[in-house]
Amino acid sequence: MFDSLKNIGQLSQLMSKAGKLQEEMKKLQEQLGSKRITGDAGGGRVVATVNGRLELVELRIDRERMDAGNFDMLQDLVVAAVRTAQYNAAEQVRLEMQRLSAELGIPPEMLPQQP
Repeated sequence: MFDSLKNIGQLSQLMSKAGKLQEEMKKLQEQLGSKRITGDAGGGRVVATVNGRLELVELRIDRERMDAGNFDMLQDLVVAAVRTAQYNAAEQVRLEMQRLSAELGIPPEMLPQQP
């Protein structure tokens, strides 16, 4: 009957860590919002920049290297560059979350999952 009560101390520690995690995640989100991560397509013909919240903040197209008449290719390159930038940013977020969970001693599966 009392076996289930022996884990109460662990629950208290976990709740304390959860509060610290919430605090640290808020700081991390602010830091990530100011990070700029790029991705390119077409050998650098199109370069997309996103922030750590995966929001597109800049798109550059090298006009000298693009065929102005090939609109379909341009559209494909824009999509590819944005996807690459978002993937790179998501990977950085994942690594930061792993680091944070290790520092706080929280199992990674308890962290919020990124989209």
